[in-house]
Amino acid sequence: MCSAKKPGECNNNIKNGCLVGTPTASAFNLKTNQWEWICQNKPAQDSPTCKKNANTDCESSVLYGCTDGGTAVDKDKANTPGKFNWKCKLNTQISGLCEMNKDPACDNTVKHGCLPGTAINLRTSLDGQYDRWECQLDGKTSNTCERLISGFRPPV
Repeated sequence: MCSAKKPGECNNNIKNGCLVGTPTASAFNLKTNQWEWICQNKPAQDSPTCKKNANTDCESSVLYGCTDGGTAVDKDKANTPGKFNWKCKLNTQISGLCEMNKDPACDNTVKHGCLPGTAINLRTSLDGQYDRWECQLDGKTSNTCERLISGFRPPV
């Protein structure tokens, strides 16, 4: 006895959400301010068009970062001493004020990374295993940052 495959089914609570099937690449519909995609479930039937309202907000770990494809606007226009600030805009929707401290900070995901700030005192650890540096911004200096050197092999 054969069982019929379920058709694709949307999960409109999240962008590209499918309860059944695999999402196609989503597209943004400017007229409706919505993300749209289809849940494919071959060889069964695809879902109807899935939709999720687009809402942009602050991406707090990224300088001038916005979620859901939003764009940072009004950069550093608010008077917030010691902080970067911006708003996020997506179509007609504008977020509340986003902020990030201006204190220098390490970004250990990249060599000599700072977020925000500029890398200074670039060096390698005595054992040759780590890149080390500090981040500087507006006369302030971070603690020492370090990142494992890619492909490091200890001496034999």
